[in-house]
Amino acid sequence: MTTRPIILIGDVGVGKSIFLRHLILVDAVEELRDAIVIYVNFGSGPALRTDIARYVEDQFERQLLQSYEIDILAGDYILDKRAGQAYN
Repeated sequence: MTTRPIILIGDVGVGKSIFLRHLILVDAVEELRDAIVIYVNFGSGPALRTDIARYVEDQFERQLLQSYEIDILAGDYILDKRAGQAYN
């Protein structure tokens, strides 16, 4: 699996969100087993451009805590699970 990001662009209503959810939850489950997946839906997010950065930060913080029990507000938020080592 590559470490390059995926950017999916398309018109409203063409199925981008459905495609991504299916990819993450069905087609690529094995490939993403050891990955951290953050899904940010800009369609339901900020209305103003100035709100985007804070919205993305909030989404990362919330999803990392809820899905992976990673609290980025704690001092040891980067953990190498193979080595059992925490980094800040």
